[in-house]
Amino acid sequence: MFIEPVQFLTVPCLVVVGENDVARDAKLNQDPQVDARQGTTRMERGTRWVEAMRSAAREHRKETSYSFATLPGVGHSFVDCMLGGGARMGSTVFQYLFGP
Repeated sequence: MFIEPVQFLTVPCLVVVGENDVARDAKLNQDPQVDARQGTTRMERGTRWVEAMRSAAREHRKETSYSFATLPGVGHSFVDCMLGGGARMGSTVFQYLFGP
């Protein structure tokens, strides 16, 4: 199944990133062209992606919701994002999908 790019702009999205997800570890694509276009950390890449999607949606007259949430006190670890400190990725995603 192929989705047209403009159709993709109608899909709401929430990007969730740990506030400490700023390490440039081995799993992060560190290609200079990628860094220049997307940013040098996952935090920066997440915010830039949301901004780019909002801009593209506006260009095509779509009123799609693109949201960005930061989880306090955690980095890139899924377990930490779900369970660590005050961060609760599960509840953040649940609230995004279903409301408070």
